[in-house]
Amino acid sequence: MSRDQLDRYGEIDKVVNRWCDSVSKLDPKTTVLINNDDPNLAKLKKFFKGSAKGFGKKNIKNIRTNGLNGSIFQLTINRELLTINLPIPGLYHIYDFLAAFGAGLNLGFDAKGMIASLKNFSPAFGRVEKLPFGYIFLIKNPAGATQVFETIAPNIKNGDRLLLALNDNLADGTDVSWIWDAAFERLTINDERLTIICSGTRAYDLAVRLKYAGFDPKDILIETELENALKQAKADLEGTLFILPTYTAMLELQRILTKSGIKKHYWEDA
Repeated sequence: MSRDQLDRYGEIDKVVNRWCDSVSKLDPKTTVLINNDDPNLAKLKKFFKGSAKGFGKKNIKNIRTNGLNGSIFQLTINRELLTINLPIPGLYHIYDFLAAFGAGLNLGFDAKGMIASLKNFSPAFGRVEKLPFGYIFLIKNPAGATQVFETIAPNIKNGDRLLLALNDNLADGTDVSWIWDAAFERLTINDERLTIICSGTRAYDLAVRLKYAGFDPKDILIETELENALKQAKADLEGTLFILPTYTAMLELQRILTKSGIKKHYWEDA
């Protein structure tokens, strides 16, 4: 667990205590899967009356990241070593896979069949979405944003640009102070200047945060209107454009991309 979605659910201790109360009421025959790598979740095992099962990185070997194309690792299932080619980047997505894979196994799904299905997998719109000129990575809380920063930072090269859009609508959370808990410092590139365009209803707050993260204010451009910001970010672009919007900004971006003919409506992508 991490300190995200605090405006909806509360602090970690509060959430864990509620979960402990919930699992204590479960039928002991229920299957409970727990991330063994998260010390916050160890407490759940004490409250569950049945036998909880775990998953974690100790079950996987030879993790090799493949840039923004995903990661490759090996997983031991019933003493058989299986190679997983996960088509989405970020170590945090490995945990997502392990949780879903573990649930599938316990429901009786075929392990090799689930692994083979990854070949046809594509992420939901706005989540590691690939565009002709770059990528969209949704950011909406400190933990998730920091994971995105750590994922894209090694792949940022000279000539690339960042477009960040921060909104404070109800669906985003009206308190944007979370940006001070997100590690924007991870985006700084040594000895290289990176142009960043800030957009959204709280673009100026974002620009201030980036200044304190170590970016030169001369490299930070502000354009509150997202459509204009996108045009500015794409103009004379020599490299890759990384777009990092909050939720409602991401939806607005989808409308802009559809209107310009760059992509279909997101509900037609499947």
